[in-house]
Amino acid sequence: MKRKKTNELVKVKLEDGTAKYFSSWNKAGNLLGIAPVSAKWAADHHNAVATNNGICTIELIDGSEIMWKEIDNA
Repeated sequence: MKRKKTNELVKVKLEDGTAKYFSSWNKAGNLLGIAPVSAKWAADHHNAVATNNGICTIELIDGSEIMWKEIDNA
């Protein structure tokens, strides 16, 4: 298993206001039904993404403040 070197997490904020946190672009992309590269591109360019779940925003955040039980729970 690959070890993370930083505390960075992928934050996906859904249209209804809920936020989900993921440890990888793959897991975030799976939730949204898009390619991981598309999720990373949207985060890098501060764009909203239209998915099956509605419109959402994706960003990379410092995960040191996020509780462990909230990470990777889709």
